[in-house]
Amino acid sequence: MSIRIYALSKQLNVDSKEILDAIKQLGIEGIGSSLAGLTEEEVELVKKKLNNPEYIEPISEYNERQQKYEEYLRRDREAEKKRSEERQRRPVRIGDLADKYEISPSDAIKVCQDCQKAGRIEKRSYPLDENDTLTKEEAEHVEEKLKEYMDAKSKRAFRVRATIVRTGNDGITRPQF
Repeated sequence: MSIRIYALSKQLNVDSKEILDAIKQLGIEGIGSSLAGLTEEEVELVKKKLNNPEYIEPISEYNERQQKYEEYLRRDREAEKKRSEERQRRPVRIGDLADKYEISPSDAIKVCQDCQKAGRIEKRSYPLDENDTLTKEEAEHVEEKLKEYMDAKSKRAFRVRATIVRTGNDGITRPQF
């Protein structure tokens, strides 16, 4: 159970600033304001420090837990970094690229064929299909082309939609969007 610093200061009839100073001297980290909470162990240490200003015993158990937690976080970040690197090395399916950009697999294959002609991806001795895989570098080139393709496709679609006209019941012709 934790107790807030301001509540402890009322209980001990001490200014919360003095308690915060004692906490800093004891080496308790992560406490920034009087609204922060202290564990029972930390409260006992603060009481000892306030009763005896010379008291500077380190918080061995607290520091051990803090170090274990920091080690856990470090290992977790390293594991996530490894998983991320593995994901980046993993081959990418053409069908997955099509799903990502919400286009048909045949459109994605056309873009891949354009990249093959341009020498951006390796030529294969068989026709491409949506289950073929690309290396990460090849996928990056294809994604660049897919973005260009999507931009051009959206511009064409807007032009087509803007030119469609509709005559209403009132006899007025209006563009339909």
